[in-house]
Amino acid sequence: SSNYNPVIGWSMGCQLVALNFQTADSHLLINYGRFRENGGCGYVLKPDALTLKKVSNLLSSPTTTNNANIRGIQSSANSTKSAETQIKLRVISGSYLPKPREEKVGECIDPYVKIELFDVDYINNSNKQNGYRYDNHCTHFIHDNGFSPVWNETDFKTFHVISKHVAMLLFSVWDNEKTSKDRLI
Repeated sequence: SSNYNPVIGWSMGCQLVALNFQTADSHLLINYGRFRENGGCGYVLKPDALTLKKVSNLLSSPTTTNNANIRGIQSSANSTKSAETQIKLRVISGSYLPKPREEKVGECIDPYVKIELFDVDYINNSNKQNGYRYDNHCTHFIHDNGFSPVWNETDFKTFHVISKHVAMLLFSVWDNEKTSKDRLI
């Protein structure tokens, strides 16, 4: 079975989000990343925006447009764009990339980088599923070069972050497979 996006639960103030640890997917990786945030102790404090007294009223109606500030978003539809954060990235190169865990010998890997943004936007909910926002970018793969692959992308990928207190940016390196499913490195 697959996992659901834990960012949705975290954005609503949940302190415990259950995931299937037998399924190593992007959602499990962002869960690992979230709990490394506090030195790997297994507990992360809620963002300040979720500890406000007004949060309980706002969470009961996620599409409300009161004049409160939650999750770093100005709740007014007109001012939401000003609260948005932009992250511009480009992948240049890598070095000493290992083979996937189950392989010790064999052919060289064909690496590519995948960058994923997991975010929520309960205020401007048009064309989004339950406030969930997702964006991604993949580089091209480099044939037989896990030692020092160079992607040297010329264009920057721009990610638009709405809820900067709970949004997660996941960087992962994959091995391109011609005959089977691509593998996480």
